Amino acid sequence: MWCPGCRARGLLYALLCLCLAAEPHGEAQVGRPDRQLQSVSDNASMSQAELERKEVEREEFSSEGEGVAYTLLSAVTFVGVTLYVVSWPDDGVRYYGWIVIGTAMSILASLLFFHKTARSLESLVFPSEASVGFRCAFYYGLFLVFFVAMQLAVGFSAGLLCADIDHEDVEFEDWVIDDPVTASHKDIVDPACIVYKRWGRAIGTDEDRHPIFLRHRNLTLEKIELRLKTIAAFLSHVTAFAAIRAGVMLQHFPFFKQNALCSLLSVVVHVAFLFLIFRVLEMVRCGGKPEKLVDLYFDEVDDVEVDVLSLSCSYMLVLCLGYAVTGEPSDFEGFQLPSTVDLKKAVIIFILGGLLFAASVALVFFWRPRYSEQSWRAKVRDMVLCTLAMAFGWCIIHAVRWTNTDLSKNRVIGFLPGSMILHVITAFAMSLLGYIVVLFLDKLEDLCLTRFGSLGRSFKSAVTATGLIIGISWETCFDKAVSIVAHGQREKQVVEVLLVVVLLLLLVPAWKRFVITKQLHFESFKFERRSQSYLKKDNDTLLPQPLVFMRSQHDSIYIHLCRRDFSGGSSPAEGRTIPPRPP
Repeated sequence: MWCPGCRARGLLYALLCLCLAAEPHGEAQVGRPDRQLQSVSDNASMSQAELERKEVEREEFSSEGEGVAYTLLSAVTFVGVTLYVVSWPDDGVRYYGWIVIGTAMSILASLLFFHKTARSLESLVFPSEASVGFRCAFYYGLFLVFFVAMQLAVGFSAGLLCADIDHEDVEFEDWVIDDPVTASHKDIVDPACIVYKRWGRAIGTDEDRHPIFLRHRNLTLEKIELRLKTIAAFLSHVTAFAAIRAGVMLQHFPFFKQNALCSLLSVVVHVAFLFLIFRVLEMVRCGGKPEKLVDLYFDEVDDVEVDVLSLSCSYMLVLCLGYAVTGEPSDFEGFQLPSTVDLKKAVIIFILGGLLFAASVALVFFWRPRYSEQSWRAKVRDMVLCTLAMAFGWCIIHAVRWTNTDLSKNRVIGFLPGSMILHVITAFAMSLLGYIVVLFLDKLEDLCLTRFGSLGRSFKSAVTATGLIIGISWETCFDKAVSIVAHGQREKQVVEVLLVVVLLLLLVPAWKRFVITKQLHFESFKFERRSQSYLKKDNDTLLPQPLVFMRSQHDSIYIHLCRRDFSGGSSPAEGRTIPPRPP
């Protein structure tokens, strides 16, 4: 006989079994995939083969599958939209599209590198309770190390600190194949194969008598410029993030932490420190070096200084605005506590960012570049414009973060603020928004050029700020992905470092070869059209071909007709055309 307690437990067990048996097996539950084969009695009309095929094809709806689905759809759509932008039927949109992609990839790579370097150094150097002064001194010292390393790398890349670049090669130009579609693009050819040349372009023939398009190019100088742009962009962003971290530590001093206005004074101190470092750098002289290399070096140094100051000061400025809106300072990582932000405050910081962008646009029209303007005035104007544009980008990033936090707190969305799925969706949305901004800025620039003429690098600064938004959004995804993959490993930090190194080895060379190359191509194209430097090169010239290329009597007659039609310096533009080739 069972005791009453045993009977009660038996009844509860039987009731639980009935509940489990009554649960439908045909429906898949999110997070609890049903992997049991369906009962044959429920599908008596199906054969065993049909049952097995149905079970194999049955979809499992799980949280992991949902995350993969979001990632797949976002990635494919992002790639498709990117291809549309870089192939847009407008040269301005294509140029800005490559700038956005290049800036985003540079921000992504440099921020991954800096985050991993800073965290590794913190674990080695920082004591358990490091003071604010120690943190501030450490990061300003790290900033100086990166800044000096950047200057040395730029000097070596420009050929000013090494003697492996022949001065004659910097001035010498070769005839190369100008066809980006083929693998022989930029291959040097023999000038004897040229049939017709004008303004640095030419038409030649290969060994099979097939016409090829040629161009007079300085490959040595282009190689130096490509290497210089890559190293300068990567290290300038790494240096800028070190300056950002140092500025954030400066804002946590008790005096600057009192209120938003005192926090704003830290921005002034930070700007004064950077200007002092830049002034010391201007004392460097490069005597006895080729003028082209010196110009490349100082142009790149100016761009580097603008990037470092605008990125760091704009971030500190936005932190001051966040302090004023929320009433609480940020933490050492620059984030606000979830309890201090909501949707209304996100809208306010977004509006403030819009006002900063409007101020930068207004400043473009009231502070326009002048003829024979001093270099320091032009540099200060570029720094102010870039700082306002970058501040707009940081405001957008903070507004999106605060919005995600508020929606997650109020359970409007089913994701945590730090979930991988939410990071991917946010990065995808920011990318689409950035491309829309590119189209708008291109139309606005065309309108301004028609009415007001050139406005300097103002629109390029806005496009760079758009690339900043996209780069920061995707860097958050990659940083989270690295943490997820390394989670649970025995040597977590070692795995994270290896993953970051592999990502950089894949990302940086591709960025250099396929993105920066396109940027330089568009910049040289715009400079050539604006300066009309091509007019100083060769005039119309129809050159005789070696007899080895004249395979038949028809070829010699054709060459003779071409020479006759172009004798006296005439050209197709003057109404005379090359006669059709005889069959």
